[in-house]
Amino acid sequence: MLIHRPLKELQNTINGGLRLLALSVVLALLLAGMLAVLLARRFIRPLYRMQHVSQAFAQGKYDERTGIRQQDEIGMLAADIDMLGSKLAQAEQERAELSRKRQDFLAAVSHELRTPLTVLRGTVELLFSGLVTEKAERQKYLNQVMSNLSALERLVGDLLELTRLRNTGFSVGKEPLNLCDAFAEAAEQMQTAAGQKNLQLRVDFDGPLPIEGDYGRLRQLMLILLDNAVKFSAAGGEILLQGRRQGRNWQVVVEDHGCGIAPEELPHIFDRFRTNRQRNEQGTGLGLAIAREIAGRHEIAITCESELSKGTKFILTGILPMAKIEQ
Repeated sequence: MLIHRPLKELQNTINGGLRLLALSVVLALLLAGMLAVLLARRFIRPLYRMQHVSQAFAQGKYDERTGIRQQDEIGMLAADIDMLGSKLAQAEQERAELSRKRQDFLAAVSHELRTPLTVLRGTVELLFSGLVTEKAERQKYLNQVMSNLSALERLVGDLLELTRLRNTGFSVGKEPLNLCDAFAEAAEQMQTAAGQKNLQLRVDFDGPLPIEGDYGRLRQLMLILLDNAVKFSAAGGEILLQGRRQGRNWQVVVEDHGCGIAPEELPHIFDRFRTNRQRNEQGTGLGLAIAREIAGRHEIAITCESELSKGTKFILTGILPMAKIEQ
């Protein structure tokens, strides 16, 4: 038996299958291309946004943010860029604040130097002019010159001292010592100034206060506090220097019964050039700033309590070394 079928129909079937396969391939390529474009845009758009924000940072616009919130590596990178922007903005704000403080400091220094220099210039010009001929009057002007030169010397010395203490590279030599000895010596040095105003300077320590510190600097700290107490106390009053040990802690108080400090001035008394010229004509306005730096170098907290017309109390607090406590 012989079965016969033309090959033309088979060829048509094959050609149809090839056309269907080609169409499927084309459709698959188009679909893959569209998906690739969509995915590329999804991945590239955040990158362009991050590039734009980075360029804004380079121009000083630190408030720009990516706004990208994705739970993947790109999202993590965007979050890091936003955090960098916050850090840069904070650093810029701190830089501006530092610049403002520097300008204020220079303006204050210029003002403080200008007054004695102006007086010196006027007095010297008057002496050189020959208009002052009487010996007593010339001596008065010479005394005025010396007084202003002393004020300039104090101001420059205090500025150098404060700059040195604020320098992080400057180290304070520390050794074991009794804090009471340094403070008692400062009180002894101030007895003459207190006696001139008929002030009673009383020292009361309940025992030794061993610490690690710089004897000279600690004495300087107490001299500044006692000098202020003497200046602002009325004649015939009393100044108390008292030290107490409370377990591991210790506290030293300098208390006077003088004019006191106004509440609005109290938060700023440790700032530079905050002296009250009406009550302290000879002050440079740097003493308490120096005292705070010395205290900070010794890890001593310094605070102030005051009431107008009632007096002022400076409080120093610190921690005793553990070895001394065990003894």
